[in-house]
Amino acid sequence: MPTYLKVAADLKADVVVFPETFPFWRDKCLAPSTAEAHKALASVDCPPGVAFVAGGYVSFSDGLGNAVFHVHGGVVSYTYSKRTPWRGLGRDENSWPYLTIPGVDRSTIWSWPSGSCVPLIGADIYGSEDAAYGAHLDWVRRALQCAVPSKPDVFLVSARANYPSDGRWPSRLLEVAGKAQIPVVFCNAVGPAEQGFGGGGSAAYFPDGTTDPPTPPAGPGVFVVEVPKRNWGSPAEGWCWRPEFPNPQDQWAGAPKPPPRGNRELPPKRP
Repeated sequence: MPTYLKVAADLKADVVVFPETFPFWRDKCLAPSTAEAHKALASVDCPPGVAFVAGGYVSFSDGLGNAVFHVHGGVVSYTYSKRTPWRGLGRDENSWPYLTIPGVDRSTIWSWPSGSCVPLIGADIYGSEDAAYGAHLDWVRRALQCAVPSKPDVFLVSARANYPSDGRWPSRLLEVAGKAQIPVVFCNAVGPAEQGFGGGGSAAYFPDGTTDPPTPPAGPGVFVVEVPKRNWGSPAEGWCWRPEFPNPQDQWAGAPKPPPRGNRELPPKRP
């Protein structure tokens, strides 16, 4: 991480976004507690003035969660837990993760001296099935409506997604950007190919239907995108920022309840 952060500082970047489940990934025996995750990320050698977003599987008090953390100046300022955790079965009893608890913080805004964002992780912006996509769009819309005290500059999405094999990813990222008239910065993993996730595509997806770079790369690398602060246009109905709600929870009256925490027991071992 320090190498990437140094490169970012040399390029005058404001914030660095790492893919979903980086650096905390894979071994269930090594999943850090939230306190351990905070300590590890706060101790990363990061140049002054550069903020970064990173995370992965973390042991919360009520189970394993998939989270990202915003770190600036050696301090973990914010935590966001994925609302749509992957619930697939492992290939064997040693595979991990099995079931992870969904986050319940459906609306949040992160800010740092030079900008602000609404954070999302992978399927939070995509939806695991077409039938659920409308609900996911509604969550994203409501997250934007609750973004106080100011309109966010971008959506920041950390992912480990099957892009580009699932061709719907680009259209869905552009759809959110277009409806909200706010750019979506998407950082996706590259690999592991054997799991069907991590096909690249990291880029900025703009409300006008363009991307930066114009052809999102499939391979690994450090990609620099510039997100201009501008009034892109009028958002779709229901997607405008609503500062008249001083208490973000006021906007949730009548909204669908977040997904249940669910059964956190491991699935039975296969014979």
